[in-house]
Amino acid sequence: GVFAQSSLNAPETQILSMNAHVSLFSGMWALIRNGLNSIYGGFGKAIFDNPMAKTMSPSKNSLSTLVRAGDYDKAVGYLSYTSSGTSSENKVGELATMLTAGRLSQENKALLKTVYDNALSAYGNSHDWAWLETLQLMITTPEFHTTNLAKMLDQDRTPTALQERKDNSYKAIVVLYLFGGFDSFNLLV
Repeated sequence: GVFAQSSLNAPETQILSMNAHVSLFSGMWALIRNGLNSIYGGFGKAIFDNPMAKTMSPSKNSLSTLVRAGDYDKAVGYLSYTSSGTSSENKVGELATMLTAGRLSQENKALLKTVYDNALSAYGNSHDWAWLETLQLMITTPEFHTTNLAKMLDQDRTPTALQERKDNSYKAIVVLYLFGGFDSFNLLV
């Protein structure tokens, strides 16, 4: 593509491979849903005697199905917070302040509020379940992963001008991830 042809590189981005990215999100979601343990790719130590417990996927016959979301009995620790807000708007506002220092865009706040309200009605007015769903979505926002302001524009980016190709030999490494992670996808990087 354009960047490869221009011979630009960013060595710091090499530490965030697709495998590391999927592992980060799996671990964060597991921490939110089940606390600090190894279920669903969590960051904690294995809680069962079975050494395969950490690597098992949440299939019908795996140990992971023994721990449902919000069950912290097998966890070494878990995230705990009680919101002082009474409405979904207040709760999302608190979450935005805590996790993004107030940088969460209005569009993402509205999306999180909708998710909270939908989860609240889907789970029989359980604020705990709605909180879990909203927190999982919050960690996917750009504002959570950056320390600067994310500015959304209603226009396409200006295409980068093509650079003149240098006469360097070209090599490519194609990695095919079939381990799951986002289990419904097979990723080609």
